[in-house]
Amino acid sequence: MYKLLIVDDEYQVRTGLRDLIDWNALGITVAADADDGDTALPLLHAIRPDILLTDVRMNRMEGLQLAREARRLLPDIAIVFISGYSDAQYLRDALRVKAVDYLYKPVRIATLQALMREVVAKLDAHAQEIQRREQARRLLEKSRPLLIERFVRDWLGGVLEDEQIIRERLAQLDLPFASPSGIGVAVFQPEWEVFPDGRQSETCQILLERSVRRLLPGALTCAEGTGVVALFPASDAAALHALADRLNAVCIEAREQLGVRLPIGVSLWHDAWSDAPLALDEARQVVERCIDALEGVSLFSPQDTLNISETSPAVAMPDLDFLSRTLLIGDFEALWNGLQSRIGELLCGDHGTERAREMLMLCALHADLLLSHQGLAGVDACVLCRRALGHISVYGLLNAFGSALRDACERVRQERSRTYSAAVERTLDAIRTRYAEPLRVEDLAAIAHYSPSHLSTLFRQETGTTIGDALLRARLDAAMELLRSTTEPVSSVAQRVGYADMQYFSRVFKRSTGLTPLEYRRKALPC
Repeated sequence: MYKLLIVDDEYQVRTGLRDLIDWNALGITVAADADDGDTALPLLHAIRPDILLTDVRMNRMEGLQLAREARRLLPDIAIVFISGYSDAQYLRDALRVKAVDYLYKPVRIATLQALMREVVAKLDAHAQEIQRREQARRLLEKSRPLLIERFVRDWLGGVLEDEQIIRERLAQLDLPFASPSGIGVAVFQPEWEVFPDGRQSETCQILLERSVRRLLPGALTCAEGTGVVALFPASDAAALHALADRLNAVCIEAREQLGVRLPIGVSLWHDAWSDAPLALDEARQVVERCIDALEGVSLFSPQDTLNISETSPAVAMPDLDFLSRTLLIGDFEALWNGLQSRIGELLCGDHGTERAREMLMLCALHADLLLSHQGLAGVDACVLCRRALGHISVYGLLNAFGSALRDACERVRQERSRTYSAAVERTLDAIRTRYAEPLRVEDLAAIAHYSPSHLSTLFRQETGTTIGDALLRARLDAAMELLRSTTEPVSSVAQRVGYADMQYFSRVFKRSTGLTPLEYRRKALPC
């Protein structure tokens, strides 16, 4: 039952509202009533109502001031005004405090009942959304160790090379990896052969990884073989070598608590974050060289001979930027084609099924977050993740996610089809008609008669995307149409949609659609 506070300085109106309506049948209980804002204000603090039904003009504190105080104290409260006046200023003020509706006296009971049913429905939907987000948060927290380990493996494996992308993933996973200058890698290779029982050695590996995390705060860890790898930040070479004391503490703890020798190999300090695979190879070499030596820490020396074994290239995970670009403009075709392509790549690699499930879970959680930021219903990531953790096939999971994404894209398109301000309409019209020109934000701002920064902010607020992304989408849409309907060379198509560099156009096209222009044409044209 939702709690209702009624405020009106007319006794007959107040008691009539309270007694003449079957509030219980509406799922509402009248928690209290008051004759003006001064009397109602303490009740807001005491009973914390879900709905405020208040007159606008009263003797002491007026309804608008009371509503502002209610909104400040209870941001999610539903406010309904009743008034005998049709003053336009009062209506504007009511909009500013995000009132649900504004009813004129005399209030018809049937009208008020219908309105309250709508209020209850909105409150129910809001409560369900809060519950869904909390479930998604808990599920993400539960999946977080798995996602962190996958992220660390991708970084160390060379899948993630762009520092900006790495920083974004760190932020998404809420990992406080403070590295002002460089990185280093340590490999911990305990000798588990003293345990004939494999399950016991696996338990000891888990305990070792926990020990490493505790004694090396700020390091990112993952299991490797029967040992553990730690990737840690370093400010300079001296700071990297100063870690020896902490690493020796890990050795001592492993010997005293687990009863094993623990050789540790430490790489050089590397300036570039993309050098993580090289640092890992250095640390591995040190461990291999000292595996028969006494326990302790060994540092890689530039004089050591590198013998980096060639491994099969890792398959990159689908990027979340691709999901953001296509979902926020409601382009289901590009989103679906790209997602299918990326999941197909993952399934062809090592541990493909596991990685595909992980990425679909991450995509669902990210899609929910993107849609919620736009004020739209999500894709019910909780249900999808529960199915991913069950026995449903990857293709069954992909189809379920695709169905949810199709509905989400439709909601995005409906939201984007609403009327925009004159400045944004002029900008959109210029993008639609002049996409082949070398348009800049400054050019569009001059057309809209706004400053570039103001137009960029307004455009994102109203459309849910940036000017750059909208221009990119217009160019790609035109390119896809030309590829489907003509046999012009790709170089000609690129020039016609605003790209002088065909290779750059091909990279942009594949990043956005998951296919090269020629692959898209072969797929789109009938055999």
